[in-house]
Amino acid sequence: MQRLLGLIFITALFLITAACSGGGGGASSTSTSANPAAVEKPTVSSTVPAQNQANVAPNTVVSVVFSNPMQQDGVDYDGFTVSDGTSIVPGTVSCLGNSAIFRPVTPFAKNTTYTVKVTKNVKDINGNGMAEDQTWSFTTGTVADITPPHVTASNPYWNSVGVSANSSVLITFSEPVDPATVNATTLTVTGPSGPVAGTITTTGINATFLPNLKFDYLTPYTITVTQGVKDFAGNPLNATTVIKFSTSDVPDIIPPQVSSVTPVSGAVGVSASTPLTVTFSEAVIPTTVSFSTFVVSELGGKVTGSVSAVDKVATFTPSAALKPSTVYTAIVKTGIKDLSGNPLSGNYTWSFTTAASSQITDSNLFADYVAIPTGTRPEAVAIGDVNGDGRADVVMVTSDNDYKLCIYLQNADGTLAAPVKIDTGGDFTHPPSSVAIGDVNGDGKVEVVVGNSGSKIVVFRLDAAGGLVAKTEYASAESDKIKIADLNNDGRMDVVGIGVGTGKANVWYQKAATDLADPLNAPVSIDVPHAGIDDLDVGDVNGDGLTDIVVMSGQGFGPNIQVVTQKTGGGFNAPVSYSVGSGVLTAGVAVGDVNGDGKQDVVVTTAFTSNVGVFLQNGSGTLDPVVNYSAKTNTETVEIADVSGDGRKDVIVLNGGGASLGIFQQAVDGTLKAEELCRFPDASHYNRHGLAIGDINSDGKPDIVFTNTNLGLVILYHK
Repeated sequence: MQRLLGLIFITALFLITAACSGGGGGASSTSTSANPAAVEKPTVSSTVPAQNQANVAPNTVVSVVFSNPMQQDGVDYDGFTVSDGTSIVPGTVSCLGNSAIFRPVTPFAKNTTYTVKVTKNVKDINGNGMAEDQTWSFTTGTVADITPPHVTASNPYWNSVGVSANSSVLITFSEPVDPATVNATTLTVTGPSGPVAGTITTTGINATFLPNLKFDYLTPYTITVTQGVKDFAGNPLNATTVIKFSTSDVPDIIPPQVSSVTPVSGAVGVSASTPLTVTFSEAVIPTTVSFSTFVVSELGGKVTGSVSAVDKVATFTPSAALKPSTVYTAIVKTGIKDLSGNPLSGNYTWSFTTAASSQITDSNLFADYVAIPTGTRPEAVAIGDVNGDGRADVVMVTSDNDYKLCIYLQNADGTLAAPVKIDTGGDFTHPPSSVAIGDVNGDGKVEVVVGNSGSKIVVFRLDAAGGLVAKTEYASAESDKIKIADLNNDGRMDVVGIGVGTGKANVWYQKAATDLADPLNAPVSIDVPHAGIDDLDVGDVNGDGLTDIVVMSGQGFGPNIQVVTQKTGGGFNAPVSYSVGSGVLTAGVAVGDVNGDGKQDVVVTTAFTSNVGVFLQNGSGTLDPVVNYSAKTNTETVEIADVSGDGRKDVIVLNGGGASLGIFQQAVDGTLKAEELCRFPDASHYNRHGLAIGDINSDGKPDIVFTNTNLGLVILYHK
């Protein structure tokens, strides 16, 4: 064993010397130049796998990104070890710029916990060692990573015009990539005169190309990223990616500014595990975001954690929960630069106060929330496998001058990739307000259907990378809220939509002969004579085995609920009305078995009265009068799912203005238990389709995802 370790150490030193000495020749080189301002001791900025990450693919490697560029001999096998609790794992260490990578001789064992240790003996290019050793752990799963990475974004964007001549190029991948594979051969920029010489820096999911000389004015350029780029499991890029752009006739001399921060300045009751995010006015160079330029502190000193940057957003994730009832101050500094090298216009400082420990949550089912900033107003969300890899993904639509469909694919390690964004065709008058996932053209693959309020539904067909293959639009005013279900009992999925104030529902039946170009028939209109229809759900609520439609009025007019049952031979019966009570303002509706008798029931939430109303299905195929359960605050969006793992369906609600999510677990006797709260710092009012439940990290447990206008896309991972 000692001889093997000695050989490994020699190999590691050879790899370090080769990797960290820069080089590459040709038009460009892969390196990170010395940073004269980096005088602070190096720290660990981020790691792959992340701290306490579960279900890690056994065929991965371990990567560390430091805050400073490291010496070529600053990281060695003695200073970077991985152990399984019994013995040190044999492997080699190499470094490149800010990154150090441990590659095990053989793949990691399955279902095993490993501990990584990076000692303070490692040194940066200024000779500084770390202040203290860094240690973290991860646990492998059973499934190897065979998913190829793909390019999710670029800056300049595809076919951009007017790009500043003094800009650099930023490429963002769907997962961290091996920096040794991003070089002058695999990432090139060419112009009319041939290849452009420059420096490539790769950290995590970002690769930056900095030209040695500024681009020419008013000139076209082509970025090419080849399949030679690989992830840490050795999977090559899914396809060669080509991005074209052209420059403007003036350089960019405008400094970036801070557009928004999370938590907001002055926020109180902030979750102790919340990440801090800063959104800038433009994309920034990822390597300029470090512990020297993004600092979080309290009276006891600086906070440790990990920092990262993607496009316009920089994130600081504490390595441990923040202290309760404590004032924290965050500052981003002028060392942060945009892609043209312009520094931040000035240091930006803000403060917030964490919640008392008893305020965080009184539910033990879910961990503290994780928020992904969206940069614009998030609306509806849905969960499903949209790229056919067997893992549940998250889709979301946005409004507020953006109007995008955002596809968050689940990576092999259970994390979510940066979103692929697709234009929905919505606008200020007709924003996207609902999204659903299902096979609506009979090809065995799911499509994503978006409802643009008051104008049309749009069917999106996606490829394995979450990119757009084709889309088909269907004009209709009944497009504010949509659901997918078999609504004529032919085994094919159809689409139903409602409009705001139209008093109608439209059903688009899937065509009998599969037609990929135009999968749905012209809509069939169902008269639901009520001006205040605001939400709908689908399910068998009369026990005949057919899927019915349940619509809800949210305007305080009676009746609150109308059930439109499906006829045996096709078509629908006249609506049957049910009431929560005169003048009660209903806010959301869901269908599911909430008393364990095998029949589908109807659940509504009521605003201001703060109740969850349950209409149980009886033996005669109708609904019993409402039974109300008291909530702790104003209930809005509602979903039904088994989140406790006991085989019984529970009721999950978003509490408008209450900065919390409520869980009503189903008891053994078929009643609902008292509400448990999962809290987060920013209150919001919610899109009625802004809540979804599913396993989005492949640990076999249901997670909760919802949209919050202040926080963005919010995730509650099941413990």
